[in-house]
Amino acid sequence: MNTQVNLSKNILSAGLGCLVIAVITVIWMAAGRAYSIDEAQPSVNSLSIEGLPLGKDYPYRSPLDITLSTKDNLAYSAQHTGQCVDIISLKSKEIVHSIPLDGAPSGLALDDMQNRLYVTYGLNPGNIAIIDTQSINIVFTLPAGSAPIAPVISADGKTLYICNRFDNEVVVYDLKTQKVRSRISVAREPIAAARTPDNTLLIVAHHLPAQAADKDHVAAAIDLIDTASLKIAASIRLP
Repeated sequence: MNTQVNLSKNILSAGLGCLVIAVITVIWMAAGRAYSIDEAQPSVNSLSIEGLPLGKDYPYRSPLDITLSTKDNLAYSAQHTGQCVDIISLKSKEIVHSIPLDGAPSGLALDDMQNRLYVTYGLNPGNIAIIDTQSINIVFTLPAGSAPIAPVISADGKTLYICNRFDNEVVVYDLKTQKVRSRISVAREPIAAARTPDNTLLIVAHHLPAQAADKDHVAAAIDLIDTASLKIAASIRLP
């Protein structure tokens, strides 16, 4: 009886050992295959906020934002993973120029009167490229914070507003001095902005709620910033 029990235990042990070896072999082979597939992929320097590879080896350019020039009959398109701004003729429907950037563009604002295109790009830290739309050159850059996005130009063209998404702030630049005029703390992850036609308010939308997830009411908000005092005039919680 003891001999049979011991024999059964030995058989069970041997079976478990074979199963463990088989599992390890499968994992090893899968890891090797994944490595060989990864080796075959084009190398990339960095990733976008969404985790997409950046650079010319990535087959997609990921157009993210667009603004139109009625004066020149052109469209400016931010190619996020392509790391450039394409200029498109609205007449021929073709790209007539492409402006390379050092990072992934996230937002555009056009001042047609002063021939200036403002482009937020990069992650941490980010930057703002100021492009002369006549010479198609970057005339200067401004430093920004974490994941700058949603540039807005004041009606008189003297002030630039941007959202530093992961810093939870709106930064106000004096374009004459190229200096930061103010930093305004806002709700969580500002990602979109627009000014009212009378230029008295900057409307800022947020990506995430500021409340903890276990609160009775959890919702993102819209902040209204007074452009004269550069303070939050009101905050509207969404449904």
